[in-house]
Amino acid sequence: MGFFNVTESAAGEVSTSTLRSHLQYSSTGVDVFPRFASAQTATITAGTCFFSFFTPLATMTVSQVTMASGSINSSGLTYAAMGLYTFDGTTATLVARTASDTTLFNSTNTAYTRSFDTTGGFPASYQLVAGERYALGVLVTGTTAPNVYAGLFVPNTVNALAPRLTGAASGQTSLPTTRSTFTQTTTTPWGRFS
Repeated sequence: MGFFNVTESAAGEVSTSTLRSHLQYSSTGVDVFPRFASAQTATITAGTCFFSFFTPLATMTVSQVTMASGSINSSGLTYAAMGLYTFDGTTATLVARTASDTTLFNSTNTAYTRSFDTTGGFPASYQLVAGERYALGVLVTGTTAPNVYAGLFVPNTVNALAPRLTGAASGQTSLPTTRSTFTQTTTTPWGRFS
């Protein structure tokens, strides 16, 4: 019986729903990192796509992504979007994304929820499968990049261990459709797919 199919037993195994509850995961969404781990902010650099890799604990169809700005708001943006990627351990592939919205993160300490956009043949919703690896990608370009709520600080030496937790790709003007090389980064943007 796999980890994601266990039930409570005399051996001390816990059910997926119990695990989700203890980690404060929502029953209506998939948090990239548990919210109790989102105790800091990180500034995202304009022109660099930041990736936060995650494994959902439940199979769920999602159509929106939420991220939260911190104490520095964006201004003068020319592109701002969030995306959902599948990840096979080597290559991240964009499977759903929001439209570019240059008002994203323009207020401080605000949760921003955006729906997936179908332009370019992308789907309006996507099914996340429990136990599979995915990534949240976020990219802004323009004058002033914001800071966003992030997971706990993870040093690069720990980030380098498999499975990958974070990564970055500089020199981007829009969300990359595929990416197989990543710069190590301690920036771990928090987000939720719902």
